[in-house]
Amino acid sequence: MMVGMSPDLLTTWKFWNSGVEMSWLANSLVATGQFGSPFGVPSGPTAYIAPGYPLLLAALFEIFGVFSPAAVLAILFLQALFSALVCAVIFYVGKKTLGETAGVIGAWIWAVYPHAVMVPAMFLWETTVSVLLLSLGFLLAVMLTESDRTRDWLAFGLLWGISVLINASLLLAYGVMLAGAWYLNPRRQIQVRCVGVAVLALAALMGPWIVRNYVTFHKFIPVRDNFGYELWMGNRPEATGFFKY
Repeated sequence: MMVGMSPDLLTTWKFWNSGVEMSWLANSLVATGQFGSPFGVPSGPTAYIAPGYPLLLAALFEIFGVFSPAAVLAILFLQALFSALVCAVIFYVGKKTLGETAGVIGAWIWAVYPHAVMVPAMFLWETTVSVLLLSLGFLLAVMLTESDRTRDWLAFGLLWGISVLINASLLLAYGVMLAGAWYLNPRRQIQVRCVGVAVLALAALMGPWIVRNYVTFHKFIPVRDNFGYELWMGNRPEATGFFKY
């Protein structure tokens, strides 16, 4: 049985409706322990989106209550914090590559960038944490161009795995960053082993989710499987590109 607000009440609360899939997946995790029913009706398990952010929301629901005002405040705080931390990462990337002045300028640009301020306060989605993870990955990749320590490459692989479970689109982005770090490292012949360590770390974190999807749906689904629904949502008569009850 689903817990929390009814679908009719949910649609009147714009914050929850801005990320309806996220909120209902979190609700399902709390109510049934199952990653499923992303649209507020019992529909069984799903691999509609990556599991990371709904799991975080489910943890907040457990602490602050399902669809509660306290949960809203906690989510808004975390999303704002994620966005604010990007400033620090940009500063260190700029300092490492172009100098401290560039880092300060870059951080200030992000701090006053309208979308960096508005998105965390308006939308229930993994956008802010994805940006933070992408910027952290870039910072680590810059550091890897000078590193021959296996633990640094392992850290990159672990962050890669966490990022993919939050946002599947980051799989390719991290792959490009890893390839660039290896190519720019003057000891890249030795770093082949380190690249392997990073890829194994990624596989170790993605493995349980891939196994779950195969056992549940009897086919290989690396992270998510929402192409059909997205195609239907934006390519049919009267389609708006947005989900509606």
